[in-house]
Amino acid sequence: MTLAYSGLLTQLAQHIGIDAGSLLAQQVLRIGELDVFLQQGGTPEAPEVLLCSVLGRPCAQRFAEVLRTLMQANHRGMGTAGGTLGLSPAGDAISWSQRRAARDLDGAMLAAGIAGFAALGQAWMQYVIADPGEAAQVSAHVLDAGMRA
Repeated sequence: MTLAYSGLLTQLAQHIGIDAGSLLAQQVLRIGELDVFLQQGGTPEAPEVLLCSVLGRPCAQRFAEVLRTLMQANHRGMGTAGGTLGLSPAGDAISWSQRRAARDLDGAMLAAGIAGFAALGQAWMQYVIADPGEAAQVSAHVLDAGMRA
């Protein structure tokens, strides 16, 4: 972990009122029902903060529909605010990730970015785990949330 990245996480912890040591050790925040994992990424010249969450597994009846919707969202950028929805290599869980350029971030800016990421992630989580009868209602909500993010 670089000094700049650890400093950014320390600023984030101070801004949101949590223990910096715990955040540095765990690099995860629980926001609502969503765990947001933080990771240092990019290069020394272009550092990034990677945000990632596991949204859950769609039911077998909706699996193909969910994957098709996620691929369309990724392709068009609709409902993703620049993030990526994917299928976990370890199984059938859906993941949600986003990269943020870290060079000009401070703790307050990162906190705002994480809040937006989490809000959109929770909307996608509702879509992913929705029962077949609820999916259409949740889908419209997700796309609306993503367009505002």
